[in-house]
Amino acid sequence: MVFNSEDFITLQENALIALLKNDELQMDESEIWDKLILWGKAKTPNSPTDLKEWTNENFTSLRDTLQNCLPHIRYFQITGEDILKKIKPYRNILNENVWDDIMSKFVAPDMPITSLILPPRKRKTEQLPSRQSSIIIPSLVYIMGQIDKFRSLYEEELVMLKEKEENLDDDGELKATIIDDHIEIFFTSIMSADPTLKLPQLIESAELYFKDFLSTYSPTSEDIEFLSWIIGHNIGQQIPNPFRLHVYWWSNSEIVQTELHLSKLCPTAIEAMLKLEFEQTFEKIYELQQNEDNSSLQRSFVNWCLNILSLESPIRLILYEKIFTQEPLPSLSFPTIHHIFLTEYNENNRIFFNLINNPLEILEKSKRLLVIDDILNKKHPDSQISALCCDVIQTQFFSLQDFQELSKYFQKAIEVLVTANVKKLQRISAIALLKVFINNLWNFTSIQKSLKDPIEFEFGNEEKFSINDLNQCLELQNPLIHSLKYYLLKSLRLKGFSINDINRFCEVQQQIMPWLSELVWNDSRLGYNPYWFVKQYERVENATKKMLGCGDSKDLDALLEDILDPTTENSINLRVSFAGIIIMRLYIVRATREWNQSETLLAQKIKPYLNRPQFPQFYKQRMLEFLSNEHAIFALHISIPQNSSPLATYIQALQTCQDDFILACPSDELTVIMNAMMNVENPYAMRITRYQCICGEIYFVGESGHVTHAGRCITCGRLVGGRSFNQPAEGNTRLDANPLTQQRDAKDQRGYIVEEKTTENFYSIRSMSPASYRIIHLFVHAIIGIQTPSEVTSKFIKHDIKDLAAFCSMHINNDWDALKILLDCGDEQLALFLHAILSEMTQQPLQQPARLNTPIERETWEIQFSQKYISPLIKNAMRTATNFSKLLETNMKNVQQKTKAEINETMKLDDQYCENYLPRLWRLVRNANINNFRACYLNNEEHKKAYPFLAIFLRHEDNLQLINCLFPIVKFVQVLSKSLSYRIERQEARTMTFRQFILNESDSDDTGETHRILNKAFANFANSWNKLTPYIERYQCHLLPSMPKMHDNLPVVFGLLEPINESLFLCAVIDFLVQLQNKFLSEVIEIPSKTCQSLKFLEKIDIQNKDEGHNQSIYHLMSITLDNVRPKDIIFYDRNSEIFKFSQFDMRVGHCFEIQYDLHKTEAELALKLVYEKSLIKPNEQGLYLEPFVYHKEMFSRSMTIFNEIKNLIPQERIPKYKKAIFIKTRDGMSAIALENPKEFLSTLETILCFLKRTFGSDRDKLITEYIESWMKLTALKKNISSYKLLLRIGLQLKHIVALYELIEENVNDVVATCIHQKYQETLGYSLQRDILDVVDLESLEQEEQAKSSKNSNIPVKAFATALKRFIIRYLTTSEDIVETEDLIYFLVENESLECWPEWVDKTIIKNKFPSSLRISHTFETYQFIKEKSEMEK
Repeated sequence: MVFNSEDFITLQENALIALLKNDELQMDESEIWDKLILWGKAKTPNSPTDLKEWTNENFTSLRDTLQNCLPHIRYFQITGEDILKKIKPYRNILNENVWDDIMSKFVAPDMPITSLILPPRKRKTEQLPSRQSSIIIPSLVYIMGQIDKFRSLYEEELVMLKEKEENLDDDGELKATIIDDHIEIFFTSIMSADPTLKLPQLIESAELYFKDFLSTYSPTSEDIEFLSWIIGHNIGQQIPNPFRLHVYWWSNSEIVQTELHLSKLCPTAIEAMLKLEFEQTFEKIYELQQNEDNSSLQRSFVNWCLNILSLESPIRLILYEKIFTQEPLPSLSFPTIHHIFLTEYNENNRIFFNLINNPLEILEKSKRLLVIDDILNKKHPDSQISALCCDVIQTQFFSLQDFQELSKYFQKAIEVLVTANVKKLQRISAIALLKVFINNLWNFTSIQKSLKDPIEFEFGNEEKFSINDLNQCLELQNPLIHSLKYYLLKSLRLKGFSINDINRFCEVQQQIMPWLSELVWNDSRLGYNPYWFVKQYERVENATKKMLGCGDSKDLDALLEDILDPTTENSINLRVSFAGIIIMRLYIVRATREWNQSETLLAQKIKPYLNRPQFPQFYKQRMLEFLSNEHAIFALHISIPQNSSPLATYIQALQTCQDDFILACPSDELTVIMNAMMNVENPYAMRITRYQCICGEIYFVGESGHVTHAGRCITCGRLVGGRSFNQPAEGNTRLDANPLTQQRDAKDQRGYIVEEKTTENFYSIRSMSPASYRIIHLFVHAIIGIQTPSEVTSKFIKHDIKDLAAFCSMHINNDWDALKILLDCGDEQLALFLHAILSEMTQQPLQQPARLNTPIERETWEIQFSQKYISPLIKNAMRTATNFSKLLETNMKNVQQKTKAEINETMKLDDQYCENYLPRLWRLVRNANINNFRACYLNNEEHKKAYPFLAIFLRHEDNLQLINCLFPIVKFVQVLSKSLSYRIERQEARTMTFRQFILNESDSDDTGETHRILNKAFANFANSWNKLTPYIERYQCHLLPSMPKMHDNLPVVFGLLEPINESLFLCAVIDFLVQLQNKFLSEVIEIPSKTCQSLKFLEKIDIQNKDEGHNQSIYHLMSITLDNVRPKDIIFYDRNSEIFKFSQFDMRVGHCFEIQYDLHKTEAELALKLVYEKSLIKPNEQGLYLEPFVYHKEMFSRSMTIFNEIKNLIPQERIPKYKKAIFIKTRDGMSAIALENPKEFLSTLETILCFLKRTFGSDRDKLITEYIESWMKLTALKKNISSYKLLLRIGLQLKHIVALYELIEENVNDVVATCIHQKYQETLGYSLQRDILDVVDLESLEQEEQAKSSKNSNIPVKAFATALKRFIIRYLTTSEDIVETEDLIYFLVENESLECWPEWVDKTIIKNKFPSSLRISHTFETYQFIKEKSEMEK
């Protein structure tokens, strides 16, 4: 169809080449040759019609035109007759060897030839395919691409339409009639721009086009069927118009593919829903085997139902009954309950306050809530579903209210607690409100963790609540008031308080809160006794209690004798328990007060036993001289034999380990990496050469070892590698003379290696996870630290460290802080977690050598330690800590404290207690956020395989928030560019401030709306700019000075993009943000296809790797330029968003720090938010992400060949004389331009020329004013009233636009040509003047027609002057980059694409006569010299 189009000759070269490459063109090769010659002649001006009149020059011109197309003709598939008839006449345009090979092939077919023989095209003999089969029509595929080129323009024009309020409906969206009208206008415009889209067959073949279109996006015939139905249903046309199909796809492609995925997931359920067979569908969905995928499907189904069912639908009530009566409660039901309550909240945003005040009225109005309340009334009052409702109302609704609003309902909520027979939703809402109220109460105090002074409540004058109100309520005797009282203390946990902090709080604050005096606490600095995890500890505790209570030492004596007897069963556990008694009963007590008489007697009783020889010396020493150790990890290691563990060896015989390979010390990782790269079993193994950056960072160069490319150092950002072959960048050093080819032994260092503390929380070494590394590293330094200062530790460290204790403390604290972040926990939870590991080590000792004599032994021990003790416990670290705490409470039996048990939520829960006190409703819950989400995900290796997208998200999470700055910056830069491009000169941009720009732009708007909009846009731009200042240090190879703070008194040049001078900051900002987005999205699409269900919408058929019989798919994202960016193309991420609401607090009492996340749903939502409809951002041809700003008079410096490009797109003609006379007036024999503002007119023409280039040309016969009208982006030109009126008056067409520009430019005052750098104004010597006069025809002065027909073979003076003037104005006045020593002949003769010469001059004369002695530096003086001579001749 394309070849037979009347507009075929206007086809662009790249489009023609694409067609010629196509193996499935349904044409004879000789016909293709005919069309190619036709196209070539149309693109080669001045070609005689009769081939007999052609000269060698004509054939050379045609060959130059077709040089990129000729290699794609299948010459050897053309018949001999056609070769002689069609090819032979044009043999002069072929390379000599091609014609010889064609002849040889026909004369001697078996003789070898040098030319490439392309395969024959695949001719189809079958009938046109039926509608049920997919087709591949090359011309249709080509047309798809041509239409899609205009997508960005279409979307830009929609944005412009939205700016007019009359175009919007009540919802703020464009009216359907506006969109329909715009589609018609838009596609009329693009058909004018690309004539191949005018083909009537395109509409006639709509059905075939639709099938082709679907096959491009659907991997299977089943998908095509689904996709066809979805698109047809949504558009309302079974066979859509091709243009409307594209418009629909541009806006809805991702949604359509999501619907396609849902349809494939559960087609029967959807069909049943459409028939309203709901109950059967629900049962069918929940009969599926319970696994994570099916659970996710069930939640998706319920959520879908909640979205599509009306509030009045009876099916919604059935759905509520199904949801709230399920037993057991499905996992991760929190989002579902939230969805239900949010629906009620949207109907009445006071709904939960009103439930507390007047529940009967609310339940009467809402049948939905009444159904829920009736179900809850039949449940246990402390049921999981009741607690879940309380969690939702607490965290999603009341937590959004301020304290003042909550305090208004405090008394009513208390009344609900103490009243019997209230409505279940009323009581649940009251508890939820009180929990939030108490959580916020502490914000009005001066409470500090030191807790030395009584607190003061500062509610302010507006608050009607006082602490006395709270105290009075807590004096009431009621089980739920009891729960409220303890909740007030438990809530301090959310402030980071340990149980010991709360103990001290109760002691100090009894005057403010008298009821605290009723609570009983025992001395314990840790707040818990970690030694209860050892079963033998109970025997030691009971014996000690007898000694302390009544002085009875009989059991203690028997115990000590058993400890001394090496044959005693579990003697190690007895030693650990004995050490625990000394620590908990004596050492910790003495840290807070003096011993009493009983405790002194206990110490005196123990001391003689410790001096007996049966005790190991080290154990004896540490028990007698025990130093401070809050985390108490050492009792185990001082109690077990020295040879049982490297850790035990470190604590008992550190002096013997000086030359061992020490746990958690770094390896020779550089050698390990090198060996991996040179792995002999790896087919991609390489030779490598080491280089070193000036900062010390090592990097590798492959193959020959010579640098050929430059990059950036990952450490310091300086240039590494080299831009020239074998020339390393400055400061870089080559470490290897020859490339390395053999693996080397890793040179791991023996003994302790001194390191600086590593603040990167996710740092690790070898194969350990970050958490495993930190735990082992902490243990090692704690063991060393407890032995300092001593000669043993000094010799072990082998470095002159003045304060070893401080050194070890630094590492311990650093590891401790890192672990709190990795596990998202507090000090107390971390201590419990570490004790849980120690407990496992006691019960299941690791059978490994105590001395590590090789790097492999060390790594093996670390791996096995991690696998055995850390990995199983860290999957849910908070659960591990909680379970360990409960184990301690269970083992304590009779010594359990009620107060501590209530606060720790470890009390015994029988049915009666639960019914009276509702502990599940009153349990603590903490907020879900990115920190605990990260801990949940990263500490379970299985998650990384199941949810690969989340791994990439967490790796980039810190930077994703910065990408939010990109769109505000781009939009304001585009506002500046739209308003100032081609209109402002460079110097003016350096003086005009942003404030002045805003005032200028809003000057004509009396409403002030423009000023408000621009001020807001600038404020967003400035805020984003200033947020990024800490990150911007360089741009490419430019090290930047400090980035200035953005404010409205800075010049606008800082907002005009070009990669030089002040604009480098803007380039750096945009480059930095684009790289953040591109790096994130690139890693996403590198995830192996079909391994991440959440990225299903990214799957596309990989046409390039399509195997026979089945389809390959890849993850694919569109690439766009920032010039066409829309908000939805850019990643917007808010760490505080509701993205983590797909979670559920652990429903068990005492597990407040455990949150279960719906990783499947969270990943899907994050993927939709961060990847769906997002785009990779590609640079333009200049390597920039936005089109560079074009200053007035600088269009040609940006695109030196723009006239040549326009002429290729739209063949140009000269302006008729009668039209030229409209604005060129002659007076006294002199021609002058009759324009009010030539500068403005040139600016208008520059804008049109650049837009023509962007839209790939247009209909050459279209009026320039019609072209302006057809594109919304150009309608701003109508504001230049005088220029636009002149264009209307003269009625020139697009085929005249270059001539029009040149005409105006030619008549611009010569003063413009004087504004060039001094380096281009070198004086002409006598010899140069003679050279010029020898080649210039001074006789052809009057008219160009006379010059054209002159018999003189010299260059017409007028043509020479015109070319020089154009070169000066277009290039030398706007740039100083052109080197003055270069030959002028290169720019004005050899580079014809600059289009400086008038059309009428003979190019042969120019080539033959132009003086080669002239340099760029002579340009201005040559122009002046020629002008003077021509004036003298006149």
